[in-house]
Amino acid sequence: MDEKEKITNVALDAEDEEIKKKEAAEAAKKKKKRFRLKHPRRFMVWIDLVGLLLLAVGLYLGIRYFINQKFISAYESGNYETEKELSLTNINLVEPYLPYYNLGNVAYQEEDYTRAIAYYKQALDQDPPKYKECPIRINLALSLIKRIDFNDLSTEKKLNNAIQTLRTARTILTAHECAGPVEDDGHSPEAEQLKHDIDEMLKKLQEPQDQQDQQENNDQDDQQDQNKDDQNQEEENTTEDNKETDEERKTREKLEEQQRNNQQQRSNEQREYEEKYGNPSNGGGNGGDGMQPDLDSSGKYW
Repeated sequence: MDEKEKITNVALDAEDEEIKKKEAAEAAKKKKKRFRLKHPRRFMVWIDLVGLLLLAVGLYLGIRYFINQKFISAYESGNYETEKELSLTNINLVEPYLPYYNLGNVAYQEEDYTRAIAYYKQALDQDPPKYKECPIRINLALSLIKRIDFNDLSTEKKLNNAIQTLRTARTILTAHECAGPVEDDGHSPEAEQLKHDIDEMLKKLQEPQDQQDQQENNDQDDQQDQNKDDQNQEEENTTEDNKETDEERKTREKLEEQQRNNQQQRSNEQREYEEKYGNPSNGGGNGGDGMQPDLDSSGKYW
């Protein structure tokens, strides 16, 4: 390669380098122009608004946390303060189930099980997470059981209501697999234990009911057997009456026939007597002494 070609190549390389620099400068200029804010003040306003919103959310969460912590501390010490906890149900965006669950616990401790049931149901309506749902269901089932007066199951209606309430409590536990419907495959050991306790209570309550049903069935069977025996006896009596009627009829016919024979015999004897001695009413006869034979009380001739 001669000197002239070397100079030419160097010039071309320099020119290419210059072109690349220009392209890079233009690209950087376009990039800078692309991210340039047309309204920087408006952008700052939006930034301020977002900051205020985040601050409000943080303040809201902080207040809720403070109120809940204060409520839990008072609850653990036996002081059930519900006023501030009730206020959390008005604007209830974060963990909406929590205030209803807490209020249900207070009502349960105060033995107001009807109000506790209402709060626990409201807590479940807020779609709590799975790890919080089972404690709510357990407390709801316990509240239902607490309403049963096991010392007063004197009537069939009260007994049936108690059995139905226990079955409802069991269904609440087995919903969403807190406790297994059949097997012990639920994801809450406490729910499984309560399910077994309910099954034991149901067994004890249903045994007298089953015995009563069996006794009623036996009574019905006995009554049916008695009715059947009475019917059979009546049929036998009817048949016996029919037999007696037949015997009476035969006896009557025999007596009537005997009376006819006796009457016919008397007629024949009377006719023979008249032919032999004549008619006593006119004093005649064929050599007789005019006397009639004696009659017995039946009027038969001897």
